[in-house]
Amino acid sequence: VFLRFELLAGLLESCLGHGVVGLGRAVFVLDILLLEFDDHIAYSINYEIVDINSYYLVAFACLALFAAVGLSNAFIFIRRLMQKKPRLSYILMLLLALALPAWALFANFSSQNKSDKVLAARGVEMTLASMDKNGLAIVENWDLYSPWLYYRYALNVRPDVVLIDKELLRRSWYLDFLRRSYPEITESSRVDISRFLRLLEPFENRRRFDPAALTAAYRAMIGSIVANNRAKRPVYTNILGDPDMAPDLFRNPIGVIYRLDDRPLCLKFDLDKLDFDAWDSPQLSNDPRARIILAGFARAVSIKASLCHELDDQLEAKKYAQLSLRLRQILE
Repeated sequence: VFLRFELLAGLLESCLGHGVVGLGRAVFVLDILLLEFDDHIAYSINYEIVDINSYYLVAFACLALFAAVGLSNAFIFIRRLMQKKPRLSYILMLLLALALPAWALFANFSSQNKSDKVLAARGVEMTLASMDKNGLAIVENWDLYSPWLYYRYALNVRPDVVLIDKELLRRSWYLDFLRRSYPEITESSRVDISRFLRLLEPFENRRRFDPAALTAAYRAMIGSIVANNRAKRPVYTNILGDPDMAPDLFRNPIGVIYRLDDRPLCLKFDLDKLDFDAWDSPQLSNDPRARIILAGFARAVSIKASLCHELDDQLEAKKYAQLSLRLRQILE
């Protein structure tokens, strides 16, 4: 992207001597080339994700340049048309310059206003409420992990708690981030982390690597992080049925996640800490990503009801069974 815009800057500079017409032609030609041959656009056409807009940044920049050159030519037209009334021409140009962003604001405000989209925040808040002091959670949902980053680093909410994205553990840059940010979590597993990084290096550099050894080292690293930290703090997850993620430990539901323990337990938890009312809204039906998060919460509640029933804590089992029914009705 930067190389493309360096090319654009050089072309614009070379065309300055040809006036606005030459500049406009240069922008037009290069914008067309960028729009037609930009690999991100070609790739994104067949890539169906909700947050697709970031893949179109080059296209958005090109369209902005189109608009700027068009506005510049409109100004020239107005000045030529009203040569005898320069003050009025300046007023018209100012109104035109203000009209475009004003029109864009009013035309798109209702569809782009996300102030009522609170489910990502509620998901993080409910996850944090489910964790004891100094807890560590290894999670698999980017839609949960990414808003937590905002809560942690922008709002400084619950700095005692740490979330780790399991899939990002496959990348050396992320392990370096964890090492620098949370040495108290990674230091005791440095041998396993170093071994995984050695096996990861040829993979990241597109050289021949050993898939079986890399997978084994990845699982060993996660197991080491879990085992070494369980001795110092409660460790949680929202991951079920994944052989990479501590398959020998029990997932004991607590709140909306699971604490990793050596045996099954019906853990006591104050459900008043969780705000399920926010999910019972029309917004949920139009938000597939929020539905995935709520479905995970509902699964934890349902497992808790069954587990408490098996462990003969019928009062807790009944309470969670009722909540499970409510969440299933919301999701239907």
